[in-house]
Amino acid sequence: MIEFNDYINLFKNIPENWDGFGAKSPNQIVIDNTINFIKLIPSEYQEMLNIDNVIISPYGTIIIDLLNNDYFISIEIGMSKIGFFSETPDGENPYEQNIELKTNEIPHQIISTLYKIFK
Repeated sequence: MIEFNDYINLFKNIPENWDGFGAKSPNQIVIDNTINFIKLIPSEYQEMLNIDNVIISPYGTIIIDLLNNDYFISIEIGMSKIGFFSETPDGENPYEQNIELKTNEIPHQIISTLYKIFK
């Protein structure tokens, strides 16, 4: 089975305009940020990751979806920012955009949303 790092590194081979509508391909910074982000996810949530739920967006970002039955968090990783939206059991459905991406920690908003989904 292909490892997450190997799979995500394949995104550097995606050409510009990959969708025929001007989509950007992820650059090496976005790829590295995504690999680092996955390493920082607490191990109990890493087990919930599915390689099929790591995709590229037409904006040159990478999206990671973590699912638990009808609930989810969709995390979009860019060059210096991260954003997410979610559907949680309590119906609060937190979302946020333009969170500063740090190389040494997961934003607390994401951790608390993961807890709501997987508790």
